[in-house]
Amino acid sequence: MSARLALSLTLVAACAWAEDQPAQDPTTYDLKPRYALDAELEGEASLNLELTVRMQVPAKNIDHRSLQAQEIVRRFRDKVTSVAGGKVAAVTRTYLEAIERQRLPGSQKYERLESPLHGRTLTVGLDAEGKRTVGVEGKPALTAKDTEHEVYTERYEAALPDSPVAVGDTWSWSGARLRRAIGNGFGESPEGKIDCRFVEVKDEVLDPELTPDAAPEAYALIQVDLETEGRMGPQPDSPSMTCHLTGTLWYSLAERKLAKVELQGQAHIKSVEREDGVELTITASGPLKIAKRFWFPRKPEPPAGDAPTDPETGLPTPPERPGR
Repeated sequence: MSARLALSLTLVAACAWAEDQPAQDPTTYDLKPRYALDAELEGEASLNLELTVRMQVPAKNIDHRSLQAQEIVRRFRDKVTSVAGGKVAAVTRTYLEAIERQRLPGSQKYERLESPLHGRTLTVGLDAEGKRTVGVEGKPALTAKDTEHEVYTERYEAALPDSPVAVGDTWSWSGARLRRAIGNGFGESPEGKIDCRFVEVKDEVLDPELTPDAAPEAYALIQVDLETEGRMGPQPDSPSMTCHLTGTLWYSLAERKLAKVELQGQAHIKSVEREDGVELTITASGPLKIAKRFWFPRKPEPPAGDAPTDPETGLPTPPERPGR
């Protein structure tokens, strides 16, 4: 059984900055994302899932347990290429890296797979009726399933408040906001909610290893508690899935955008199949971690001489991905 939980690993831009802003209470903060035409960002995202899988067939005295793990990594660059009606209408996205690593039940090794998105450039936007569109440069063509999770805004911006908030304020989202945040891995009609709390404004250097001399910047920290359940397919007997995640959204007050997302919790999956009077039940549960980091417009290069090297080849090794 595959544990493919693409919970929101595609990432991009949001609403444009309105020129005329009303006067605001200095004790509150407007946390709406702000993007302009030609705005750029670089992002990294990872999803890590470890599952204990149990397969039961009581009629045949089968009760088997195994371990399964998966990591999904995305590294990309985006540019806002069209703005209409005061909002982002299209974004061009280039995937610098799009890979998955899987350890299937019974195996001790990870298998590395390149996603069809690896190295590809897409245009994600809206058509005249406001429906999502995805265009792909070059060949081979990508299928609708390859691009089904592509959106032109960072998903967890859906958790941000519509009105200015003060430290200590709380709010909740469900329905369309919940679906926007978690993607379609829970089917078309997931249930649940996202509870949010504005914890504090904190001065921080988010990348001290990359920018050791950087001055701290101000971030609004939003504590998130997300619970959801749904089905992993359109059929009534599709596997059911529940998930509980907690963590923090880091909103840059200077850039007016989300700079970091850190969530972790538990995922649970259950599937029941019946054939010729025999019932097969598969359950799986385990820890889930989601990590995202954004830079505007580019991720800094590591200081000269500080890049780690492979002890065998002496060549620089890739930086650690978020969430690892």
